[in-house]
Amino acid sequence: MKPITILILSICIFSCQPNYKQEERQMIEAFKKMDENFLATAECIIIIPENSCGICVEGSISFLKKQIDVHKGLYAVVNSYSNSKDLKLKFGKSLFEGPRIILDKDENISKAGLEITSPTVIFIDKGSIKDIISIKPSIMEQTFETVLNHINRSQ
Repeated sequence: MKPITILILSICIFSCQPNYKQEERQMIEAFKKMDENFLATAECIIIIPENSCGICVEGSISFLKKQIDVHKGLYAVVNSYSNSKDLKLKFGKSLFEGPRIILDKDENISKAGLEITSPTVIFIDKGSIKDIISIKPSIMEQTFETVLNHINRSQ
């Protein structure tokens, strides 16, 4: 292969890589503004924007209802919500008022320049973001299996 072809391919490959480091810094800063301490114990965080894919939000809430009391490293952050009474109905009072449901009241995620339009799973390892996956209807069950595998490996 000619050197110029290798150079062009390298530029294309590296310029198409997502900028996870920038997004990771923004996400960590937003989390710290919401609650300084939860990153130390979090293994997995599910961000739930209230007004996104209804199936994905319902699936995420259902998953949390079953798993959040079982797995102490599982957290949820609810952002872009308009009415806490509606949220309490969606989540159920005990889940909604639980210690590992964090409300982004000040819209720290949005202010950090992060646009979360569907429920998103943040995998944490030793206080750092390991991976980020958007929950889509077609891969929802596999995503939740991955969450459980990640949490079970961490314990």
